[in-house]
Amino acid sequence: MTNKLFCLTVIILLSLSKVCAHQIDAEHYLTEIKIALSVEDSATIKLKPLSDRLNKLDTAKLESLLSNLIANCESVGDDKTTHCLYLLGGVYYFNRKLFEHSLEYFNNAVKYCHRDRQLEYLDFLRGLIFINIKKYQSGYNCLLKIAEKDIENNEITLIECESYKAISEYYTNIGNQEYAIKYLKKYAEYSDSLNCQNVDQSYYVLPAYIQSKYIDKQIYYDNQEEIDEMNNREKDQQNLIYILVLLGTILLSVTFIFSYKTIKLKKENVNLNNSNIRLDNKTIQLEHEKSSFASLALIAGETANAFSILDNTGKISWVNNGFEKLYGQNMRQYILHNGDNMFASKNIERRKTLEQCRHDKITKSCEIMIKTSDNDTKWIQSTISPVIENNKIIKYVVVDNDISRIKKAEANLLLNNKTLTTQNIQIQTQKDQLEKQNFHINQQNELITGSIRYAQTIQKTLLPNINHINDYYKTFVIYKPKDIVSGDFYWFYYDVETNSSFIAVGDCTGHGVPGAFMSILSMRLLDEIIINIKNPAEILNQLEIKVINVLKQRETENTDGLDISIARIEPNDNDATITVAGAKSYFFYHDYQLNKTEIVKGTKKSIGGLFLCFKDKAFENNIIHLKKGDRIFLSSDGIIDQNNTERRWFGSPRLIETISDSSSKSIEEQKQYIEKQLIGWQQSEPQRDDICVVGLQI
Repeated sequence: MTNKLFCLTVIILLSLSKVCAHQIDAEHYLTEIKIALSVEDSATIKLKPLSDRLNKLDTAKLESLLSNLIANCESVGDDKTTHCLYLLGGVYYFNRKLFEHSLEYFNNAVKYCHRDRQLEYLDFLRGLIFINIKKYQSGYNCLLKIAEKDIENNEITLIECESYKAISEYYTNIGNQEYAIKYLKKYAEYSDSLNCQNVDQSYYVLPAYIQSKYIDKQIYYDNQEEIDEMNNREKDQQNLIYILVLLGTILLSVTFIFSYKTIKLKKENVNLNNSNIRLDNKTIQLEHEKSSFASLALIAGETANAFSILDNTGKISWVNNGFEKLYGQNMRQYILHNGDNMFASKNIERRKTLEQCRHDKITKSCEIMIKTSDNDTKWIQSTISPVIENNKIIKYVVVDNDISRIKKAEANLLLNNKTLTTQNIQIQTQKDQLEKQNFHINQQNELITGSIRYAQTIQKTLLPNINHINDYYKTFVIYKPKDIVSGDFYWFYYDVETNSSFIAVGDCTGHGVPGAFMSILSMRLLDEIIINIKNPAEILNQLEIKVINVLKQRETENTDGLDISIARIEPNDNDATITVAGAKSYFFYHDYQLNKTEIVKGTKKSIGGLFLCFKDKAFENNIIHLKKGDRIFLSSDGIIDQNNTERRWFGSPRLIETISDSSSKSIEEQKQYIEKQLIGWQQSEPQRDDICVVGLQI
């Protein structure tokens, strides 16, 4: 009898502890929600752990808890808390992919909305649900209202950014790949710059896979004290439960074993949650890499050169349109006739070059002769570059260029030289002609070889060597890409025949990988144009024609372009004549004697891009006469558009003032002064765009 009474006491004590804990937990849960709603600035932070706590409940306990709390709040007319509870329940079912239940909760939450941004957020969640349950048109209607909303102060919110991705998925599901890529590009563009300051600080909570992408890490650092306080409060509650459980373990050892297994299970759940977070982050990274590769493939596909990508074993994984034109075969046909692995290529020279590239881990080139599908013979210059990560080659990039015309010309030259040996009267005349032809062929060969080399090396090797420019003028260059590579570039050319120099600074559409490829294309086009055209305005007119044609902008939706200024410097004994032409660009010059800095405005249109109907307007030259000691400056809009902590731009007036204040310094000291002013202005603000400034002393 005593033993039975003892066991009954233990059971009642344990049951009472669980009931008390449940009652205290529910009341405390409702109190924390009301506290969070009363302090809106940190509501997202406070509701995050409350949502996580709900996610640990099973469906039956959740329904019981929420139904009691919602009924209580509705009875007292507490609309804010009622809205929040419906929202938390909807997110709970959303995370478990029980979309019908989630939609029911969200529809009820709409009834208690008291702000437009709450309704916008619920439209976003309902749009995601409709797409998941294959009601694509309903989902598209919800999301489009958010995506087409006017963006205030050029700042996009998390909800608008994620809407672009969801709309891209909608178009993918209905088979419209063109619009799917269009909205995916928008998502990739805005998600790069999106930070937690852009997240609307209303009291909504996010589904787990979105929450982990944008908020968790930043919230932890920004609100450490609040999180610690909430964790301590949870620990106090847990300690009370542990005390009650401890009483049971003294009487019954089985309770101890149960508690031990519960703690172990919680640790395993934490490890599982961390693994899910890392997996979501990896998925986002892969999405960005996929978007960047799509941009690379789009631009590489436009060039006449043949591009192919090999994996680290030498197998062909991708070719561009130029490859099919050069070889007269698509990728499948080429592999059928030649095999899929270039390490086993029938061409000994190509195989040898690839082996050298693998051994030395640097770019290698060779000249080979091939047979095309129509049995035609071609000479190819093949450049193979390794892509290295963690000191290991992960793939190879091969660029092939047709040099048959050059080889044929070289053969003709040899034949002509043999004929000329028997003709004494015509030797000198024909020798001069051959030298001119040989010089022209060498120039063409250098341009072709240079273009291939530039396309396969990092962007910095494509830019002019500052020491080369200093051979003619005292010069400084401030070059600060926003990302690893830049859409800005500077370009220099010295014309031996006229003793004149050409200097240019360009700002291509975008930044990072897409901007870098556009800058490579622009520099290559300038190299081609300058051979025959020496007038700055006409150079820009020709550059615009070439950009529009190469990117097929009159037939496609491509809107890439660039802003650029170019100056021709014709020096005399003590002065120089500067001829400047610009496309929405910035050109400054400083008169040393008058200590005055002026700006020369270019033509108000870009090269390529939007508004092709206005492209008939020609670029115009501006002529300036400067004296020895005066300086000229070319700049992209990166430094001018850089904001400070108060969201104010650096601006062209401030740049003019900075140039004037440092005009008495040496050219190198002036560079350091401008950089110091920029850093002092920017402070902790992130760099908004690529920055390129070139200064040159007459």
